[in-house]
Amino acid sequence: MKINIIFHSIYGHIYRLAEAVAEVAGQISGTQQGGTALRLWGGD
Repeated sequence: MKINIIFHSIYGHIYRLAEAVAEVAGQISGTQQGGTALRLWGGD
């Protein structure tokens, strides 16, 4: 199973949290090694 963590981060705090979640998700039995943190970019 592949897990993606999708998030929006302006200052980078949530980005670091999403990377940590992706790392832990990759340790769950049955998932691919290392999850993926996907950053959403908003435009004005």
